Amino acid sequence: MTVIEPGLYVRNGFAEGPLADDGLSRAACAAQLLHDLQEGAPRLTDGQLREGVYRTLRHYTREQPPVCQVDSYTALIRRGVRIDWLVRGRLPCARRSGLSRRAGEAGPSGAVGLPLSVAAGRLAG
Repeated sequence: MTVIEPGLYVRNGFAEGPLADDGLSRAACAAQLLHDLQEGAPRLTDGQLREGVYRTLRHYTREQPPVCQVDSYTALIRRGVRIDWLVRGRLPCARRSGLSRRAGEAGPSGAVGLPLSVAAGRLAG
């Protein structure tokens, strides 16, 4: 077990502790918000959709999301691209040596990686 900070540690490749539980809860809530937003997107103005994306990302990170990320997600949703924010029962942790691409670059499946600061480091909020 590796202690990251009080309340957050890594065991067998997964984050555990109260901070990890909080991050997982926020991720699940943000996933539901994003799902609901995408379902209602055809009835929303561009401004309403952008505000919804902003609020969803802000809910998860507890910080102001980058404008380019908000604009990118908004454009994808408006074009009908489905963004699936999968939340499992545990938060996997990437090992530094196992990172094969930088944050924001598409991987082999076309999925875009979250910055580590978003994926794990801002759990304490």
